[in-house]
Amino acid sequence: MTHESVWYSRPRKFGKGSRECRVCAHRAGLIRKYGMDICRQCFREKAQDIGFYKVGSHIRRRVGTPWPWSTRRHSENWLAEERADH
Repeated sequence: MTHESVWYSRPRKFGKGSRECRVCAHRAGLIRKYGMDICRQCFREKAQDIGFYKVGSHIRRRVGTPWPWSTRRHSENWLAEERADH
């Protein structure tokens, strides 16, 4: 029995060897959630077409404020805004 006849002679029904990206047939970095079976590189290319979006990308930030402090409570005139609400 030569090496060529033994190579991949075992059936691949489970495990990492049985799964591949449905776009490019790559076997590493698979995202299997929701039955997508797509590698992470292809996911980045096709995410918007599928309907995914970044969670923080739709939130409008105030200009000049770093991310964790861009909420209303930590803004520059939060005291004036609080008084205007009451």
